[in-house]
Amino acid sequence: MQLDGVNSDKYQINTTQIFLAGTSAGSLLVMSAEYIGPGTAGQAKLDSLLPGVKAHLGPIDTTGVYYADAPSNPNQDYFGKVKGILNCWGSLFIPNAYITHPYDFFANQGYALPPIISFHGMKDTTFDYRAQGVYFSRSAPDPNSNLFTNTESRCLQNGSYTTPAQTVEPLPPNRYEIKIGSQTIYNMLNSNSILTELYLDCDAYHGLDDDDPLCGTCTTDPDPFLKPGTGSCTLCGYQSNFGTDANNSDKTYDYIAGRAATFFQTILGGDTSTITTTRFVECENNRVTCNGTTTTGCTNTDTCPD
Repeated sequence: MQLDGVNSDKYQINTTQIFLAGTSAGSLLVMSAEYIGPGTAGQAKLDSLLPGVKAHLGPIDTTGVYYADAPSNPNQDYFGKVKGILNCWGSLFIPNAYITHPYDFFANQGYALPPIISFHGMKDTTFDYRAQGVYFSRSAPDPNSNLFTNTESRCLQNGSYTTPAQTVEPLPPNRYEIKIGSQTIYNMLNSNSILTELYLDCDAYHGLDDDDPLCGTCTTDPDPFLKPGTGSCTLCGYQSNFGTDANNSDKTYDYIAGRAATFFQTILGGDTSTITTTRFVECENNRVTCNGTTTTGCTNTDTCPD
């Protein structure tokens, strides 16, 4: 609406300086929206990741506010206007063939991939912080319900959508593609001189722990097979603080917001050349200025402290 001049005086959005943020699946969406790329090239990449979906949900909108192949309206091209991304425990999908060189799947878009700041738990099993396989549902009927769980018909155009058939039945489905987590995203962008910061928590699962009112009141050891805060008795249920002294989720979110704000201000200021510490594992980043100072109190490590 801002680009089209509809109520532009109401929103006052600077459409040349856009930042995207998301958590979990929302993070997957914002990263995909920017990194997969525009026009027919981006559509081809989406088709390789989700074959056949275009026929049911329609193609990328190349006539509205998205990037269009020539002839296009450059004012409506949001690629290149996204200046940074905040990724909280998300991942990106890539074809199997790109697992050893994921950057190649996202590169050569005709614009520079934007910087990203990521937060992730190293015990996350929903979106592994490194990488993990993507498996489609088997094409044989479920033995309990006799339903085909690989087919969906609700709210779709042009009939039912069926995921690609598995080559071996009734064994579990084959790995179809890979989802790369924050560590791999950091590696591929950092090695290509794109500014990125990564924050890892050694004890966090998917997202932040629930606040535990019994923290510190237990006298027995917690069950090691339960996520902290979910058992009947825990020594301290809140651990996902990324090396800070935060003892609840609100304080951790304050830290994430503060780190993202400093990162984004540094991008807007254009002074990133002196940032040398960019990966923080259970270590609080104390960088307080927006001009790229290296004062952090942390080492650029990828291992958990003893």
